[in-house]
This record gives sequence, C-alpha cells and structure tokens, in this order.
Amino acid sequence: MGSTLTAVVIGGLCAITRLHVVRSDAGGPLRVCVGDLRTAFASPGDVVITITAALVVGIVAGRAVWGVATAARLTRRHRRRQLELLGLLARHDRDLGALVVDHPSATVYCLPGRIGRVVITSAALTALEPSQLAAVLAHERAHLRGRHHLLVGISNGLVRAFPTALLFGLGDEQIRDLVEMAADDRACRRHSPSTLARALLALVDQTPPAAALAARGKSAENRLRRLSVDNGRMSPVSYGAAGGLVTVIAGAPIVIATVTALIVVTADLC
Repeated sequence: MGSTLTAVVIGGLCAITRLHVVRSDAGGPLRVCVGDLRTAFASPGDVVITITAALVVGIVAGRAVWGVATAARLTRRHRRRQLELLGLLARHDRDLGALVVDHPSATVYCLPGRIGRVVITSAALTALEPSQLAAVLAHERAHLRGRHHLLVGISNGLVRAFPTALLFGLGDEQIRDLVEMAADDRACRRHSPSTLARALLALVDQTPPAAALAARGKSAENRLRRLSVDNGRMSPVSYGAAGGLVTVIAGAPIVIATVTALIVVTADLC
C-alpha cells in the first residue's frame, strides 16, 4: 500500500521535473531553466502534462494525509467517549490488570492509546477458564505493546481516502487479520494454541466497541483455523528470507527514487 502511493507521487514528480546538463559558467543554469520554462509553456502538450502531474501528486498526497488524519481523529474521539463510559461503569481488577464491566455479553478487548486499557466483561470472566483468561489477556496486552492500532489506523485512513481502490480495502482486511495473528503468536509463547483457541470460541459472539482492537467475523475464523493446525516454528533463516523479500518489494520504489535523487544532486543539472 505504501509502495503504491510512493510510486504514484514519485511518478508525478518525475513528469513535472525536467533535467538538462548545463555549462559550468554561473549564468548557464539560469538560462537553461528559463528556456526550459518557456519551451514547456509554449507547447500545449507539455502544459497539460505538467498541470496534470501536479494535480495527481497534490490530490493523492493530500487525500492520503486527510484520510489518515480523519481516521485518527474519529478513533480518538470514540476511544475518549468509551473511556468516559468505562470510568462510570467499570471497576479496576488489580489481579487481572484490567477493567471489569458487568455485562451479559462475553467480551474482551483493548483500548489503545497513551495509556492502554484491557476491558473484560463479567460474562467473559464466567465463560473463560483461568488458563483461557490468561491467554486472552496476554493476547490483548500484545496488541498494546506492539502498538497495532497504528497499523490499523493507517490502513483504515487509506481506505477512507481511496474508498474505490480495491488494493486498500483488501490491505485493510489483511492488516486487521495479521495484527490479530501477531498477538496470537505473542500469547502462544506462554500459553498453548489450543487454550487460546478454546477461549476464542467462547468469545466468538463478542461485540466490542468500534474503536477497540478485537476479533470480528472472518478474522476469528481465520485465527481458529490457524491455531488448530500445528504449523511449527519458522527457522531464523526462513524468518530472514521472508523479511528480506517483503522489505525488497515494499522498499524498491523508495530505493530507486533515492538513488536517482543522489545522482541528480551530484550532477550539474537544472
């Protein structure tokens, strides 16, 4: 998702910028720049390309920033309201390190932020065995430590900015699944996958607030399927290879643009 936006912006900037080798005398760069501008605006085609590219860069970058900022603002507002309600309805359980709310629905979720909170309902305390409860709490704390809400917030903001782009919609779904799986992996370092899976089954009908990080719908199905299969641990070599491949794919446009910019800066160009 980031590479796509970067490629579009860099492509637009390349369409706007015109480079020419210039003479070493002091007035050479200025004369070439002025001549280039006159030539560009003397040709209708060049004017259209320049204006179109500038509009594309401005719109794409502006929409992306607006979408992420709007999503972050709305999410903060929802979380603030939820925390205000919890301040009236919830009690803090020191043993659990979580806020407990009396509610008939078995629900466990976390509210990220400057001071993250894990919230659990009284029905969930009744439905979960001690080992299952410990696994679920470890999962929610993994969300808070990993600051997964930032990834989800960015992907949600890009969907808001570009609602018709299938890439961003699919990417948002995948990121939500992946952060849940990442928290599962963290929780399974101390608790068995079967224990976490049974806890997830007990919470399959939970209805957490919109601003909370918690499993919903298909995400829970994917997690249950993954926890029920013994995939084994990846070796360090496999981790390194997979991480390197993802880094190359995601960072290729940035690397190409950086190398090109360094070449331009070190040459006599206008």
